[in-house]
Amino acid sequence: MDHFLKILIKRPETTPYNYQEYEFLRSAFGLPLLIKKYGYPCLKKALQQVEEQYQNMPEAFRGHFTFDENGKAVQSSPNDFWRAYVLFAQAGSPPLA
Repeated sequence: MDHFLKILIKRPETTPYNYQEYEFLRSAFGLPLLIKKYGYPCLKKALQQVEEQYQNMPEAFRGHFTFDENGKAVQSSPNDFWRAYVLFAQAGSPPLA
């Protein structure tokens, strides 16, 4: 788990807006499930690091989808899509495809 944390901490350097990985890790099917099942402190530490890096990303990259308890991807509402579109435009980034 220490190696995973080292990689995770370096992730913003190589993939600054790694929202897909963060969304999975923080979803009901990711680290919270493992914490609930096993309760290891290293898992809690990893989730804290994921949350910190997730919150450091621009808002436009957060909250577009998650995974439910069964691992099924769940899209956010269409209103969230347009909110992100506006945020991208305001930031001067290319709009979402």
